[in-house]
Amino acid sequence: MSPSGLVTLIALLSAAFLLIVAALLWQQAHSRSSARTPVYSVDDAVEFISERITAPASNRLNRSSG
Repeated sequence: MSPSGLVTLIALLSAAFLLIVAALLWQQAHSRSSARTPVYSVDDAVEFISERITAPASNRLNRSSG
């Protein structure tokens, strides 16, 4: 292979590698921006706990304490 052909091959492989890296970075950035975190309110937390709390602990608490 001639030296100019080798340089051309290396340049093409480098360009292909950079395009793949750019596509992966774009895809990762796009997936992170569209991922939404769930939002919970205090009422959701109180309801979750009140459904799972034991009777002795429940007797010491009421919904308005805190």
